[in-house]
Amino acid sequence: MSHFDGRMVSDRMWFVVLVALAAAVAAPVAAQENDDCLMCHEDPDLVGERGGSEFSVHVDPEAFAASVHADFACIDCHMDLDGVELPHEEELEVVDCGMCHDDMAEDLLAGPHGKWAADPMSPSAACSSCHGVHDVLSDINPESPTAACKVNDLCARCHASDLREVSGSPHGRQLGDRPAAGCSDCHRGHNVTAPTEPSSAACLSAPLRALMRAISAAAKYPFSMTRPRIMRISAAYSSMPLG
Repeated sequence: MSHFDGRMVSDRMWFVVLVALAAAVAAPVAAQENDDCLMCHEDPDLVGERGGSEFSVHVDPEAFAASVHADFACIDCHMDLDGVELPHEEELEVVDCGMCHDDMAEDLLAGPHGKWAADPMSPSAACSSCHGVHDVLSDINPESPTAACKVNDLCARCHASDLREVSGSPHGRQLGDRPAAGCSDCHRGHNVTAPTEPSSAACLSAPLRALMRAISAAAKYPFSMTRPRIMRISAAYSSMPLG
């Protein structure tokens, strides 16, 4: 082989290598890591579009890291993006919380909120309306909208007149930072059942559950001022008549 031929082979090899490197650099990134998704979605001005309407697709990294889903990958819920190249398509499959929370989804559909929740275009719209989206917190976290100290305000967004009526009753009496009996103390679970047990048991169970929640919250959130609340609720509970 002549020096000229060897040079041509060498040049072709370098050309192939350069093309391969350029393709690797230009190739879209697979949507596998949360950090890849957040490169775009941490932008507070980022919006998506569905049905001709724009909506925010911003994800606050700090809020997500503090949520109950902090250990989840984005593709655990947005499964249609598993292995998909970035940037992804605008139209994605809707997320269904019932994939993991199937028992709660069944209870929700069986209760008075069932028709409101049964939206095939957005099966998790009802969940996110109360619990949030990427910032879901445990109900023993005092910052959660479903926490005992805040759940009445959450329910009042739809049931304001009912809350006004309850607020004027003994159930509206404040025990620390929460009412003596909140909405979820009597209307329990995702099927929002009304109390059916004898009145003494129903009345006693609410402050007892409040005490248990306060103890749980104090154990998990020791700096959230819940310890004084334990003492107030405990004192109120011990002074209540047994029926």
